[in-house]
Amino acid sequence: MKEGLSKKIPIRPQIRLLEDDFTEQTALKEGTTRQENEPIFSEKPKSRELAAKISQLIHTSGIKIAGTARDAVKLHMYNYLSNQPQASLENFTAELLAINKLSKIENEAVHFDNPLPTIGIEIENFAAEKNTVRTVKNLGVRSPHYEEINPDFSYSAKTQARVLMELIKIGFIPTEKGTDGINRIPEDFIGDFSLHINFGFPGNVDVLNVDMRTAYPLSDCLAYAYASPERLIGRKTRDSVLVPDDAQKSKKNLVRRSKPKLRLEIRATEFKDYTSFRMLLEAQRLVAAYFSFVEHEQGLPLSEKEKKLFQLWLEFESNFSIIRERYNLQPNAIDYIPQITGGNKEMDNDVVQKLKDTDLKKECRTLIAKYSKMINDAIAGDKEEDKLAEVV
Repeated sequence: MKEGLSKKIPIRPQIRLLEDDFTEQTALKEGTTRQENEPIFSEKPKSRELAAKISQLIHTSGIKIAGTARDAVKLHMYNYLSNQPQASLENFTAELLAINKLSKIENEAVHFDNPLPTIGIEIENFAAEKNTVRTVKNLGVRSPHYEEINPDFSYSAKTQARVLMELIKIGFIPTEKGTDGINRIPEDFIGDFSLHINFGFPGNVDVLNVDMRTAYPLSDCLAYAYASPERLIGRKTRDSVLVPDDAQKSKKNLVRRSKPKLRLEIRATEFKDYTSFRMLLEAQRLVAAYFSFVEHEQGLPLSEKEKKLFQLWLEFESNFSIIRERYNLQPNAIDYIPQITGGNKEMDNDVVQKLKDTDLKKECRTLIAKYSKMINDAIAGDKEEDKLAEVV
C-alpha cells in the first residue's frame, strides 16, 4: 500500500493537478478530427480495448485529474462506456467533467490545515473473476494478486468510497438488491470480503515508539460496529491493527523526498453493504483524532484544530470503555478468536455471541457516528457539510 505521510509537510506543486474551471471547449484536444456527436465505438469493444481507449481519451481530453483521484475516475469511465458503448466524445467529456469533482474534493482535502490523514484500502475477493481483475489492472489500478485490489491512496475517504462503488459496478464485488431496494452482499458471501483500511501517520510522529495498545479502542469499536461475526471468525489475519513493515513504499515519501514513514492499518473490517462507505468516512475522522492524541503523547505541538481533536479522542476513548466494560469485553478481544489462535473458545464465542444477541453493534455505531460528526465540525466548522451522497 502506498500510504505514508499526512499533510504536515509541504506538497510539491505537481501534485495539485486540478484547475478550478473547465469547459468542454478547453477540455477537448485542439485539432481533433472526430465529430463530437459521433459514437466513440462502432460496436461494443472488448475489455482490453475499452480500457486502453479510456486512458487515451482521458489523456487527450485536456482535463486535469488529481493523481489521487485517477483510479476512481478511470474505473467510473470504464463502467460508463461499458453501459453506453454508443456514447459520443461529447457524452464522454461531459461525464468525465462530472466525475472529476473528485479532483476538487482531493485538492480541498490536501490543504495544509486539514488534519485528516491519507487513506487507502485493500479489498479482497477470493472468488473474483480473473478477467474482471485483468480489466482493473489494464486501467492502471494496482492488483498485487488476482483476489486483491489495492488502489492508490487518497486524501479524502470519499474518493476511496467511490472506488468501492465502481468495483461493485465492474463486478469485482458481487451484490444483490434486497426487498428494501438496497444493494448488499449476498447472504452466502457475508464475511468473505475483507477490507483493510490504511492511514498515513503524521510526518512528525515517531511511529516506532507508538504504543499500539492505544489504538485498540479505535480498532475494537470499528470492528464491533461494522464487522460481521462471520468476518471476525473467518479472517486470515491475526492482528486487527498494526503498522505494516512494507508501509515505507509510499508515493508521498518519494514525492516529498523525505525519510520513509509508516501507516496504521485497520484489518478486521469488511465490505458488506452501503454502511461500508460511511465507515470509511467515519474511520478517517476517528484516526485524525487518534493521531492528535499520539502527537500529544510524544510532546509534539498541536494546531488549534488538533487540540480539539485530542480532547474528542479522550472523550471517545472514555465512552467506548464504558460500553466495553458493560459488555465485559477485554481490550483487543477480537484478536483472540479460536479459529485464529486455537485459544480460549469460551471467551471468543462470548464476543461473537454478543454481537449477534445484544445491542453492542448498535451502540458502537451510534458512538462512532456521534464523534465522527463532532470531529468533522471541529475540522470544517460551517464550511463543509457532512455529505457522502455527492460521490456514491
